[in-house]
Amino acid sequence: MDLVRLNCRQSAACTRVIGRLAECGLLTSSARIACISTASELFLNTPVVLVLTTLPDSEAASTLAQQAIDARLAACVTELSTVKSRYRWKGKVEVAEELQLLFKTSLARGDELTRFIEANHPYETPEIVSWQADASAAYGQWITAETQRPLNV
Repeated sequence: MDLVRLNCRQSAACTRVIGRLAECGLLTSSARIACISTASELFLNTPVVLVLTTLPDSEAASTLAQQAIDARLAACVTELSTVKSRYRWKGKVEVAEELQLLFKTSLARGDELTRFIEANHPYETPEIVSWQADASAAYGQWITAETQRPLNV
């Protein structure tokens, strides 16, 4: 139990771990391994996918964000801010104010979200940048739960 206590950073989590270890009885080596494995799951980070895009205005950003949430392709979409983008487009340097959106989704839905943004984005060539990141266990589990496909009953 001391090893597990050393890894506990929050008293509620520590109480759950110690309770789980007590439930297991820790009578055999295999029971100890099973309990420690279960306890360590409380502290492991969860991989998630972040997708960044820019949109021309608040209305387009709000529409795309809401559609992604409604389709359960993202658990959360954060409107970061208005940004000024400078880029070369069709041989000419352009400057535009845009809104950045950051979508948070599960590994299972990342590719589908990217395709959805591309298909529903108002730009001819939208900026879509995605990467995998580690989220805290609780936040990652929430993202996974919120982006599961609904069951057709």
